[in-house]
Amino acid sequence: MIYEFVDDNLSMPISVADVAESCGLPRKRLNRRFKEALGFSLALYIIEQRIKCARRRLEGPVGQRRAMEHVADTCGYVDVDQFRRHFKRIVGQTPEEYQQAHAEPR
Repeated sequence: MIYEFVDDNLSMPISVADVAESCGLPRKRLNRRFKEALGFSLALYIIEQRIKCARRRLEGPVGQRRAMEHVADTCGYVDVDQFRRHFKRIVGQTPEEYQQAHAEPR
């Protein structure tokens, strides 16, 4: 249920509170249970799913490159700077570096 909600709403700026509400659980309880079960927070899970979304959008033919603002927006980020920080922290490259490294020739 949690995974489906996150996947179905990834393009929206969802929060842990939104996920908790969809599950009918208090936010703190959901957070605690998620971390106990998986070893990392629900917030980190949401961020990682957003970054996976961004990686898919950044890969592809050179002629189909998208602006970072568009990629960030379609993956649920309201703030492109936050998107860039999260991407760099998780992937180890900026979104621009990643896009350049994974560009497919036409």
